[in-house]
Amino acid sequence: MATVTGYTAARMKAIEDSAVIAGVVVGDVLMLNRYDGSQINAGSVRGPQGVPGYPGDASIQIVTSNTRPTNPFIGMMIYETDTHRLYSWNGTIWTYRGGVILCTSITRPSSPFIGLMIYETDTKTFLAYDGVTWGSVGGGGITVCTSTTRPISPITGTMIYETDTKKSMFIIFRHGIYRKM
Repeated sequence: MATVTGYTAARMKAIEDSAVIAGVVVGDVLMLNRYDGSQINAGSVRGPQGVPGYPGDASIQIVTSNTRPTNPFIGMMIYETDTHRLYSWNGTIWTYRGGVILCTSITRPSSPFIGLMIYETDTKTFLAYDGVTWGSVGGGGITVCTSTTRPISPITGTMIYETDTKKSMFIIFRHGIYRKM
């Protein structure tokens, strides 16, 4: 019988059959499933309690600026109902991540900050404040790029998301000026 790898067909079949393809924890024991259907008891997986980790992207705690968590974990996100701002904890400080306020064209915020986004429910329009005026958002759509491949001449209203930084959202308000949100 010819061999390409140096192993016979029978030996290759034995290697394939013994390959672990899945695992499941039953009680405190890790059971590994082999390709041939047999199982291996890999032993107990119970160990000392570790430090609680990041629970996932779906965790956003609703707070006010006066009730922020006292023991945040890295990556934790909060939304302040009094400031309408979204923040994440980087291990040292809370970092502003944005926020969108629902309002009408008559009830827009009277003291907006640069980068504030609103959605007017009566006009069904997203707007952002550039420090002087409210401008439309999304007129040019959303461009996914990296910080080095950002468009040179984007359409006014284009939202830019940089995949390499994973935390920067940019909006072109008008006249080709990037404003970090």
